Amino acid sequence: MVKKEYDWENGAELSPHSKQKHKILADYFFQYLKTRWKHPQATKFRLAVVDGFSGGGLYRCGSEGSPLIFISTLIRALQEENIRRSSEGFQTLSVEAKLYFNDTDPWAYTQLQENCAPLIAAIKDELPNLAVNVTYLNQPFEEIVGTVCEDIRQSNFTNVLFNLDQCGHSLVDVRSLSKL
Repeated sequence: MVKKEYDWENGAELSPHSKQKHKILADYFFQYLKTRWKHPQATKFRLAVVDGFSGGGLYRCGSEGSPLIFISTLIRALQEENIRRSSEGFQTLSVEAKLYFNDTDPWAYTQLQENCAPLIAAIKDELPNLAVNVTYLNQPFEEIVGTVCEDIRQSNFTNVLFNLDQCGHSLVDVRSLSKL
C-alpha cells in the first residue's frame, strides 16, 4: 500500500473517501460514548484516544480531520448526555480525556496545534465538566507507541481508542499495540 501524502503546508485536499471515513469516525465515536455512558449513576468517565496519523486537523475546504472530530464529537456528546441526565434528574457526567495526536509531517504538527487551540480554549472556558489534555507528537508511530501506551497505563485509563487510519495498514506493526 502506498502512503498518500497530504500537502498540509498549502492546505490538504479532502478526498470523497476521506470525507466518508470522517463521517463514519464521528458517528462511531459518538455512539461509543453514548454506549459507555448509558448508566446514569456513573458520574465520571476517563478516556484516552491515540490518533497515530492525525494530519493538520482541518482541510482546505474547512472540514475537520480526525483530531478535531474527536474533540468536537466529545463536546457534543457530553453536552447532549448532560442535558438528558439533567432532564431525568440524574447528576451530570464529568469526563477526563487524554488525547495523543501524532503526525510525522512538521507542517501538519504545527497546524494541528493551531487548529485545536480554539476548541481546547472553549472547553476550558465553557465546559467545566470536561477536562481535555492533548499531547502533540511529531514522530513515526512505531517510535511513540511504547511511550504513549506506558503513559496511558500509568495514568490508569481503561477506555482507550486507537485511530490508525488507512496508514495503519502498512505503517503499524499490530504487535506494537499489545504494549498497552
